[in-house]
Amino acid sequence: HTQGGLKLAKPGEVTEYLEGARDLADRMHKLDPENLTALTDIAMAETGFGDWLREQKNTDAALTEFAKAITAAEQLSRVQPTTTQDLLMQVHHRMATGLVDAGRYDEALEQVTRGETYLNLAEKLNPGVPRNAARKLELRRVRADVYTARKQWEQAIAEWSELLALAEEQSTSNPRYLDDEPVFYTNLADCYFAQGSKDQAIGAVQNALDRLHRIESRRALSPEEETQLRSSLAKLADWQSH
Repeated sequence: HTQGGLKLAKPGEVTEYLEGARDLADRMHKLDPENLTALTDIAMAETGFGDWLREQKNTDAALTEFAKAITAAEQLSRVQPTTTQDLLMQVHHRMATGLVDAGRYDEALEQVTRGETYLNLAEKLNPGVPRNAARKLELRRVRADVYTARKQWEQAIAEWSELLALAEEQSTSNPRYLDDEPVFYTNLADCYFAQGSKDQAIGAVQNALDRLHRIESRRALSPEEETQLRSSLAKLADWQSH
């Protein structure tokens, strides 16, 4: 499901496996409340199930699963306070994404702030860990999505610009971050255009196309990237003609 792209599962099969993982972790914890691995498994299983429900547009059910993941992660953190920051960042990030889907933007920003608190602690305990850079991007993107949804163009432009700076900094050592840049540039372009800054919008969409061509030079574009390429070309032609 995550890597293959093709929908190989039979109807209901993904839900069945994810529910099975969640229920197994729950049973393990009930049988052995001191089993810390089971708490980790609950948090991860609930997060995975919530991700799937969110993808299926079942936002309320996804939020319920994310809340359970947070409860398990926080319970674990009370026993292992110095080793659970990454898990806590993940669960608060996922809750934030679900809250954005629900249009509950203030609550989403609160979840981002909580995640960033754990990010700052993780950086103090283990500075320079590459995983922390990925979490920072995830959390900042939620904030950018909120400002964009609220049509707060100045704040949105600042957030997308910061995300691009972070991604470009990381892409020098990890090309995976280049994959994020076309979407960031496209969203930045849309914000500029909505604000009335057409020249900046054109420059941003040209940068999105440049990044897509760079990606295409090292691998085939995904179907989503192919769609983005066509959309960006159409936007560029439209904006340049007016």
